Amino acid sequence: MFVGALQIPADVTSNAGYLNPHRLGQLVYEMFGDHRTHEQKKEQAPSGVLFYDKGVVGGQHFILVQSRYRPSHNRLHGAQLTIVEMPETYFNAERYRFEVLLNPTRRNTKSGKREPVKNEEGMKSWFLSRSDEQWGFSVCPETIAAHTRPRLIFSKYGETVHSHSVKYTGLLQVTDRKLFKKSIRYGIGRSRIFGFGLLQIFPEDMA
Repeated sequence: MFVGALQIPADVTSNAGYLNPHRLGQLVYEMFGDHRTHEQKKEQAPSGVLFYDKGVVGGQHFILVQSRYRPSHNRLHGAQLTIVEMPETYFNAERYRFEVLLNPTRRNTKSGKREPVKNEEGMKSWFLSRSDEQWGFSVCPETIAAHTRPRLIFSKYGETVHSHSVKYTGLLQVTDRKLFKKSIRYGIGRSRIFGFGLLQIFPEDMA
């Protein structure tokens, strides 16, 4: 698996429209390419290409990127892409500190529409109820933190998209190694093409 950072001059980001998560997602996907088969695309299998917009620092726009494959190109003028291949042994620890950006929602039983989970306890409960069964790890409840980020409002093919955005941090314990590695490779939660779901992990004993 390959992880790294894409640095784009802030003026290029603004002029090219990369502050729009949909446009930024297209850029990242173009760099790594889509390696899914025709059948996998029909079944809407995840591509394994993930990114996390860290914002602008010192005139540079930082985007964390991750893929199962090396990038095929970096044709964006002025951008710098740094990539490293992660050893498989990195994912063999039992406990990790983590950070992930997610879009927590619940379906309204009356309207059938998905609605954002907003209060802090609700956001924590939403995460804890999914981590063990769906993602292959449990989280120490006393370590989890949920920080609401500014709501994302952007255009996608002429339509306005609103995305609730929450940064989760905490300490996780691996309970299902196979499922955990799948969560790392393909991301967790919804709206991954808009920059959600990249699970950043750091072994607990890492300095």
